[in-house]
This record gives sequence, structure tokens and C-alpha cells, in this order.
Amino acid sequence: MAIANVADLIQDDGVYVAVEALGKAIDKLNERLKVPRSWFDEHASLRGRILSVAGSPKFKVYDVNFGLGRPCKVEIISATKTGAMSVAESRGEQGGIEVGIAFPKAEMDCFKKYFFEGLRLLSD
Repeated sequence: MAIANVADLIQDDGVYVAVEALGKAIDKLNERLKVPRSWFDEHASLRGRILSVAGSPKFKVYDVNFGLGRPCKVEIISATKTGAMSVAESRGEQGGIEVGIAFPKAEMDCFKKYFFEGLRLLSD
């Protein structure tokens, strides 16, 4: 598992920070293959912080047609209950993606604040 602080990722060298974290995670995985360990014991401190992803842009969910035409909107309902983030290709924009998340209102307000601030920083 690659771990990096959001504050570090949104800096000018954020891509470098992400690559470093991924490199360390890959190195750690390679070591784990040599010396088996319990994954759950090693990551016990992250319980409650793990984010799962449901779906993929490669599934082409908007190309599915069961005789009623293409879907107007696709949502992964179980993502709301499990806390997963849903991902699908964009229905209307070539190369785009749709990302869905669900949090309690207070957490969603906090998420929106930081998400839009991150977008603003990326667009400057």
C-alpha cells in the first residue's frame, strides 16, 4: 500500500512524492514475497482509513444495452453502504471518468472544501 500525505501530494512536486510512495510500496511488496508476513497485522493501524474502489472505466458500463437503450446514469449503490468510491467511464465525454463517493453531511462538506481547493490549486 502506498502512503502519502495529501498536503505533500498537492505541492508542486506532488507527482514526485506520489512516485516515491509507489516505489517504496513496490519495494516493500517485493520484500514481502521473499519473507511472508500477515498483511492485516502490518496494516492494523490503517483500519477505518482504507478506501476501496468499485468499478472501473474499462468496464464500459454506458455501452451496456439490454434492449432499452444505453443507461442515462450508472451508480454503484453498494458503494454508499460500504464506503467505497465508485468509478466509471464518462457517458458524455470521451476519455472522461465519473467518480462517486458518499459521506455523512459533515464529512462531505469537509471533503468538498478540500477537493475544490485542490482543483483550484491544480488549475492555477
